[in-house]
This record gives sequence, structure tokens and C-alpha cells, in this order.
Amino acid sequence: MVIARTYRLWRDLAMSEDLPKEALKTVIGALCAPATTPNGFDAQADRWREKALKAALPALTVLLARTSAH
Repeated sequence: MVIARTYRLWRDLAMSEDLPKEALKTVIGALCAPATTPNGFDAQADRWREKALKAALPALTVLLARTSAH
């Protein structure tokens, strides 16, 4: 599970051209993990997660292709 307020950070990491391929699994896992808050599930936080994942998807696709080629 991921703290909801960190989704923007995970998105930024995913979009970084310098992200090492070893970090790919962790970043994808964080962007796919359910949102948690001190009070449990939060629909707003899950929307933040979905928005961050959609924004990062093009960069992740490129990174996955680059990783697969090696």
C-alpha cells in the first residue's frame, strides 16, 4: 500500500529519463497499489493514483520497451 500524498512523487519518478531499470518494478507497484490514508480507503486518493498512473503510462511504456530490449 502507498501513502496517497506520494502518488505525484511516484509519477515524477516514472517519468524520469534517469530512472534505472531496477526501479521499474517498484515504481509500477507503487502506482498500482491501493491508496491508503490514516482513515483507510479514500476514493479521492484513489483518483489521484489513477491520474498519476495515466500521466506516467507513456514514460513507463518507453522504459518497459527499453528494459525488454536489453
